[in-house]
Amino acid sequence: MDPQDNCWTEYFSTEELQEIKNHKKVVLDPIPDDLREYLYSYSGKHDVEGLFQHNIKKLYHPITQPDLHWAQKIIMEALDLYFYKYLPIDDHTEADLIHRVWHFIEKCYDESKIVVRSGEKVSNASSNRINGDRFVKGTEKMKKMEIGHKVDLLFTHEKQEFGCGEAGLKGDKNGMKAMIESNLKLPRLLKDMLCELVYESPSKIRDTKVAGFIISGLNLTLIVMDSPAGCLTRVSKIGPLAYPTTPEVFAKKMIPLLMLTWQVKSLMKESVRLICFDDTVEEPSFDASPSCPIPPCISSPKGRKRKLGDLDD
Repeated sequence: MDPQDNCWTEYFSTEELQEIKNHKKVVLDPIPDDLREYLYSYSGKHDVEGLFQHNIKKLYHPITQPDLHWAQKIIMEALDLYFYKYLPIDDHTEADLIHRVWHFIEKCYDESKIVVRSGEKVSNASSNRINGDRFVKGTEKMKKMEIGHKVDLLFTHEKQEFGCGEAGLKGDKNGMKAMIESNLKLPRLLKDMLCELVYESPSKIRDTKVAGFIISGLNLTLIVMDSPAGCLTRVSKIGPLAYPTTPEVFAKKMIPLLMLTWQVKSLMKESVRLICFDDTVEEPSFDASPSCPIPPCISSPKGRKRKLGDLDD
């Protein structure tokens, strides 16, 4: 459930929606002091040469100072987009967006044990839910196994999925593709992932969180899903945050993007820790229920395949 979605105003009062939003509200971890200080050191610099000279003053070690190394490297690569006139985007592809503009999301995880893969990766959690009703029939042909939904970014740890990302070229948040991905596709994928994690560690249902990124051209939206009451899922959103297209607004817009990216990594790390270090022992029993306490997503109705012109990019 997304308490910010206007569809719920027919069923809940404003006060009730606010209560749902604030119950065990998702709180992102604060940025480390050294990283915050470094990012804010770019404030007040509004030309590409000044930003560049500040960036090359000091290098940071990738092992002993991984967060600072990431930030310094990412800012240097972002300045390259100004030097080489890469912006604004026009005839670029979604892969170009991920690897040239929004690459700092993937690279933020280099120092962690969370693996990030890009390029139309299939979600196993989605596959498990879609094929959950397959069984051996006595006289009829068994239902064919279906492939799960594909995502542009997939965040995993030991084959478990903790987040994903979807990219589109259009920056209009009210465009059809952006609305479908942010209000339907990504929340469904995140729920599939959360259900898989909760099935693994039922005792952590109220604390585990999964996260997803929506890239709409040069805009980024964060979606976090959790289950604070342990019976249904809740969606929390931040954004859209705009990418700085000119050096004049670089610090003002880039600092929040890098801060949010680091905070999401910290959120995923905490979920990994909760699942991996869950010492709760489930003793074998014929009476034990193997199902996840959260009901799965309802499968989409089968229809014609979507044509290229049905959705905007």
